[in-house]
Formats: sequence, C-alpha cells, structure tokens
Amino acid sequence: MALTSPQFRSFSRLWAFQLTHRPALLETGLQRSDLGGIASKIGQLYYNFYLRSGDTGALLESYTFYDAIHTRAYFGQSAADAPDPLSAARQLRFYARFVVVCLLLERKEEAMQLLQELQASVSAYVLQFSPPDAADWQLVVNEVAALMAADVAMPLPRAPGLLEAPFKPALRCRPWGPSASCAPHRSRLREAVLVSYRQRQVKVAELPLELYRMAQALEWHDPRLGAEAGASDSERSSAAPTSRDGPDSAGPSGLSPGSRGTSASSSAAVPGPGPTASTGAPAAVAGGVAGAGASSSSSSAHRNPPRVLLHRPSAQQLLCSLLSVTSALPPGDDFVLCYIAADTAPRQPTAAAGSAAAAAAGGAAGSGERQLLLSPAPHAAAQGHGHHRAGSEGPAAAAGGAGGKGGGSVAAPAALTDGLLAPEELLSATRRRLLLVVDSNMAPDFLRLRGRERGCPLLALLSPSAPPPGPLSDPCRYGCLTTMALACPAQALCVMAGEADPPPATLQRLQDVLDDVMLNLGRHMAEQLAEAQAEAPGSSGAAGGGGGAGAPEYAAWGPAFADALSRRLLLHFALYRACMTALHQTNGRADGNHDGGSAQALLPSCFPPLPPAADADSAELRAGVLRAAEVLGRQAVFGGGGAGALANDVATQLRLDA
Repeated sequence: MALTSPQFRSFSRLWAFQLTHRPALLETGLQRSDLGGIASKIGQLYYNFYLRSGDTGALLESYTFYDAIHTRAYFGQSAADAPDPLSAARQLRFYARFVVVCLLLERKEEAMQLLQELQASVSAYVLQFSPPDAADWQLVVNEVAALMAADVAMPLPRAPGLLEAPFKPALRCRPWGPSASCAPHRSRLREAVLVSYRQRQVKVAELPLELYRMAQALEWHDPRLGAEAGASDSERSSAAPTSRDGPDSAGPSGLSPGSRGTSASSSAAVPGPGPTASTGAPAAVAGGVAGAGASSSSSSAHRNPPRVLLHRPSAQQLLCSLLSVTSALPPGDDFVLCYIAADTAPRQPTAAAGSAAAAAAGGAAGSGERQLLLSPAPHAAAQGHGHHRAGSEGPAAAAGGAGGKGGGSVAAPAALTDGLLAPEELLSATRRRLLLVVDSNMAPDFLRLRGRERGCPLLALLSPSAPPPGPLSDPCRYGCLTTMALACPAQALCVMAGEADPPPATLQRLQDVLDDVMLNLGRHMAEQLAEAQAEAPGSSGAAGGGGGAGAPEYAAWGPAFADALSRRLLLHFALYRACMTALHQTNGRADGNHDGGSAQALLPSCFPPLPPAADADSAELRAGVLRAAEVLGRQAVFGGGGAGALANDVATQLRLDA
C-alpha cells in the first residue's frame, strides 16, 4: 500500500473536512468516538505503509494519531453517554494496535501501560455487554501479553523497577555500529520477502514474533525513535496535543513517502490526513513528524528496503511474491532476501502432489522428501487454543491489522497441499541474486540446492535442525533462536548461556564486547573478500556469480557483504555458529544423531562457505565467544573453563597481528 492509494486519499479528505466543519458536525450528532474511529483508521493506514516500506517516518505518524486518540480520550464515555458496544469495540481495537506500534517504536514502558488498560477495558466490555466475541478479545490480550513477554523479558531484566535501565537491545542496524563501520556501505538489498508460520508461535494476529524481529533487523536505526523514547513529558507535549477541548488545533501532518514505498510509489509529496502549518498545526507537528518522513526517504545511502510480510501464505503466494521481486532485478550485484521460518510438514499421502510440483520446478524432489508447512489446513485453522491459535479472525485480527488488502502482511488459509513447499521450488528464483535465510527444523535439507541454481549462485544461511536444550530456548515462548541470533546476538547469547535475568550493566558490557568482536571480524572478512575479488576482477556483476573461475567460493558473498544490512546478518550468523559449535563441543552433543541427520545438522550451516575469518573454529571467533561468555560468567558453557584471561590474550594478539 502506498500513501497515494485511494483509501488513504479518502480518509485524508475526510479528516480535513471534519476539521473544517467540526462545530456543525458536532451539532448534527457527530460523536467523539466517530472522530477516534477516523483517526484510528488513518493511523492504521500509516502502520500498514510502514510494514510494506520499512519507513519509520510512517510509523511515527501512526504513533502520533494513536497518541492523540489516547491523550484526548476520543473513545472515552461520559456519565451522560449511553453504553455503546460498538464504541467499546472500537476502543479495544485501538488499544491492541497502539500497543504493537509502541513496541516497534521501542516504547516498552508505554506499551506495558497500554496493555494494562487493554486488559481492564476487555474485562469491562465483557461484564457490561456479555458479547459473543468475549473469548476472541481475551485471545487478543493473551497474544499481546505473550509478544511483550518474549520481547521485553529477555535480555532486559524482568523486575519492573529495573525496566528503566538505559540499556536497550539494538534490533535495528546502527549507522555507527560495527557492521556499518567495518567496511563501506553500498546499497545492494533491493527488497525482502519475509515468511513465517508455525502451529505454535508467539504472534499478535498476523504479526508473528519472527517477522517482528526480522523486519526490524532489516531497518536502519532512526535517531528519532531513540529521541522519542527518551523524551520528557514536556517534549512529548509539544509533539502531541493534550487538551480534549481543542482538537482542531493539532494533528499530524503529511508524510512524503518518497522512493521508500512500494516499487511503484511516487516521489512526490502527498498531503497528509491532518492540518498543515497553514491551518493552525503547531510547528513541532507540521515540521517535525511530517518532515521526518521526507528526510528519511531522501537518504538513499541508508534507505530501508521495502518488504513483503507473509503469514500463513500458500506456496503459490510465496513463489509469486518472490518471483515478481526477483524478475524486476536487473543483472548485477543487487539481490533479494527471502526469509522463511516454518516447520516440517507432517508426512501425509497428499504430500505427493506437492512433491510432484517440486519435481517439476527443481527436477529432483521425490515423494519421500520433506517439505515445509507454510500454512495450516482449513480444519486446523478453524481450531486452536490459547494464544497459539493457528488462525485469528475478527477481534484477534485487530491487533496486527495487516491483512492482504493494502497491508504489509498477507494471510490466506489454503488447502494442505497448497501450503507445502519443497526446497527445489525456490530454484526458479535463482535467475537473479537471492539470499535465502531458513529458520526451520528441516533447514539442512536446503543444502541440496547448492550447485543447482538457474543463473546466479544461491546464498543461504540455514539454522540447525534443533535448538540447544534449555527452558529459555523454547520457540513457543521466546521465538526461534536462529532468528533471535540474527536480529539481536546479545539476547541469543544469554539464551544459549542460560542467563535469564542479567543486570543492565552486564548487558551493556556484553554488547560492547560483541561490538568489538563484530568490528574486527567484519574488517577481516572485508579484507579477504577484497583479495578474492581481486583474483577475478570484473566478474562480480556477471550472471554466474561473485567470482571468476580463479576466485574462491566465498567470493560470491561479495554483494551481500557490501550492503551493511545483510552484512550485519552475516556477522551475527558467524558469531552464532561459533557459539553453537563451542556449545555442542562442550556438551558432547556433536557425537549424537538427531532426526536421522549427521552431527552437522545440529549446527548452523551456510553455502557457499563464508570467508575463512568467519569459520566457527577460527581463533578470533573462539576468543570472542569466550570473552562474551566471561562477561556473563558462563565460560564453562562454551568450553572456556577458567580460560577467560587466555581468551583476552588471544584476542589482543590477533588485533596486534592484524
């Protein structure tokens, strides 16, 4: 959805009309809840635009509308008002959406307060009206609470008095961070297709925790988000109105989507749904929030790539989205990222149809090959329990609000065979550069795609077939460990070390150590890739791959490493693989046999191989893992024992040698 869509233009005109004729409309029976409904819909349109484009300026606009609704209590009822179940349901939908926006803006304390208000409002709604959708609204509360528990609880301390600690895990890529500082950034990632479905997963409506994390991991850190989160009450009052009696004097202004919307969006400024400076809006609103969207769009160097979020898609939907994106890429170093988080489909006789389609696409999938389950069967979607229910309709969809009509997420129930995907079916997208990230218990099965590409070498980052044992690695409560490691390695390291509640000062030291490790690793990888590409100059833009006949295999990672957003994923993956390797060597699990696979299936894998500096057994990475474990006091978990000082000495020697 672009901000130039007819729906957005219609609501913009409606909002401007009610601002101009507010007194007359109030005299004819316009209710404050009606104003809240219009503002909430505009905020939702901005939110959907953010999901599709990654434009944090649109997310800030969405927050401005929602905050105005909350501050002015548009959905509040006075003593003289008659009870209205429709207005109460609108208020519940508003709360559910506002919580998710606050979480994406890193306003976790405000989100916790809104969750409490949502719980109280749902209880009052059920007691006062006894509605038939009471169970659905309780499901919304459970889903939001589960998402907040997974997002807030780790690695931040869970004690309420400690939540004001200055440390915040960095999900978004920082322009001053190690991944952006270790080598020059060249924008190569053109678009991302993010897919997630599990029968038991933390989610709010159509926004699973995995997509919530990966979407932010593919964004640049916006300094306005941190400034907003840490703003004082006086600063926030200048950006949002606080008076219920003067709503005409304030409101969000326009947002210029620039080139950051869909691939066909216009670069012209689009009038926003609120008043401009000429109609009496405060300068802080008219020039701050609106100008922020334009400024973020104008930075081509640090642009956020557009993306498509797919929850419970059919295999056809995924392939259509992926092929439409890759076919638009010109030959060269630009690439598309495809992220898939799904489990293995149960073996059924109907799987033969999916295998036949895979055989037609890739030519090698047999009836005995495993397949990914991307969407549930219709009867499974109609059933469910608790906050892990497979399908959410009605009130439950209000929290995410990102359906297929104009949003950034697509959800469509499909027949069981339509929801099955064989690895070979992705080969049709390899006519252009593709970076594939798979977080699944059958991720090792994708190794058989190597060498069977249709034009460009496939770059793949694959999760292990099973997470390490431990209560903190339960994907049904805290999300998938591989996705967590790619988005926030400090959080994943705490999980692997079994540290559930580290102090904020410890977390800050851990983040500093990881930044130092990532910076040194990135520099060494950049040097090795430069040497590899020098062996075959001019070959990186060829259709065949990232290096010529004389270049090593890892030269194919050159385009992905050139972009700081995907480079950050590569650095985090290398650290994650080194941690898992040390963990399995310590526990002796590498000698076992899981899911019929080899010991390597228990470890993250990739192809082509990463540069030698990123090897799991490299001295630099082993020393970095021990340094990070020493901060948590868990060296023994990763085979360090009392070798913390030795790890520091090895790391120091490596830096001196470099």
